[in-house]
Amino acid sequence: MKEHKNFPAKKTGKILVNLSGILSALAIAFGGLFLVQLKLNQEQEKLLTDSGLIELPQTEIIEVTEAGDLSLSVLLTEEQLEELRNILEEPGETALHEPLSGQLSMAQAIECGRTWLKDFFLPRLGTNENSLSDYKASCYLWAPESPDSEPENRPWLSCWTISLSNQHIEAVLILNAVTGQILDASVSCFSPIEYQEQNTLLTLLKDFASSFGMDNDSDPVYSAETESGAKKLPWYQRLGTRSTFASIQASSIIVCSTDTDTDLPLYTEQFNIHLYLSPGPEMQ
Repeated sequence: MKEHKNFPAKKTGKILVNLSGILSALAIAFGGLFLVQLKLNQEQEKLLTDSGLIELPQTEIIEVTEAGDLSLSVLLTEEQLEELRNILEEPGETALHEPLSGQLSMAQAIECGRTWLKDFFLPRLGTNENSLSDYKASCYLWAPESPDSEPENRPWLSCWTISLSNQHIEAVLILNAVTGQILDASVSCFSPIEYQEQNTLLTLLKDFASSFGMDNDSDPVYSAETESGAKKLPWYQRLGTRSTFASIQASSIIVCSTDTDTDLPLYTEQFNIHLYLSPGPEMQ
C-alpha cells in the first residue's frame, strides 16, 4: 500500500522534469531564433551601409526655413565655402570614407536632401510636394584626396553626393557632411512645372544664396541680355565679400518616346535646373 501511495508522487516528479526540459528546449530555440534574427538585421544594416542604396519612409527630422537654410547651429565660413567651391569645380582625386564624429550619417544625409527638395525647392516651382512620397536613394561620402585634406583633420571638406529619383523627379545633390548645406543641386522634373518664368528663377537663386547665411545685398549678375532685354542664363548672386557666387542655370527640353500599346509618339517636358557655386561670370 505504501508503494501504491508513493507512485503518483514519482509520476508527478517525472512530469515536472519533462516540463522543465521542454521549457529549456523552447528557451534555447527562441533564443537561437532571436540571435539569428539579430544577426540577419546586422547583416542587412551592413549591406545597406556598404552599398549606399536604401529606401526610407518619410520622416521629419530636419527643418528648412523659408529662406532655404537648415536649422543648424554651424554654417560654413567664406574661406571654407571658397575652398569647397574650388574642389567642386575641379574635383581631382577623391577618397570615399565612413562618416566621422560630427558628420551626418547616411540616413541623415538622405533625409536632409529629401527635406530640401520637398520644403525648399519644389514649392518654389509650384510643384506638388507629394512628388517625393516614394523614391529611390543612393549616396556616398567623399573627401578630396590630399595630404593636407585628411577627413579627420578637416571634416568640413567632406561631402555627401546623394541621388533621389522616381517617376516625377531626378535629383543629384552635393551637401556638406558637417553642416548639411546644399552646395550643388542638379534637378530634372518630369511632371508639369507651374512656375518657369524669370521672376521665379530669380527668387530661387536669391533664396539659395541666402541659405549660406552671408551678406547678399548686392544685385544679381547676369551673363548677358537678349535684344528684347531678357536676362540670359546663367545668373549669379555674390556670397559675402570673396569671389564665390551662388549660380543658377535652367533649360527645358521635350523628350519623345513611343507608346508601346499604340506606337504613337509621346512627348514629355523635362525641366532642368542646376544650382551651384561658381567664381562669377568674369571667371567663366
